[in-house]
Amino acid sequence: MSDKGVMVIEHADFDGIERLAASTGAEILSTFDHPQRKDEVLGECKLIEEIMIGEDKVIHLQGCK
Repeated sequence: MSDKGVMVIEHADFDGIERLAASTGAEILSTFDHPQRKDEVLGECKLIEEIMIGEDKVIHLQGCK
């Protein structure tokens, strides 16, 4: 997936998913059964990095909508 510019976040609570959707302009979906549908809004940003803050890893998003 990374070859196509897609990054997956493995573990997130619902509050984190809501913040991610708001940051990237995405719509929260309950399924990806029909990826060809045009009414689903996928989020985007220019750069995603995993960085260390102290002993914790965080996902840093830049260039969001």
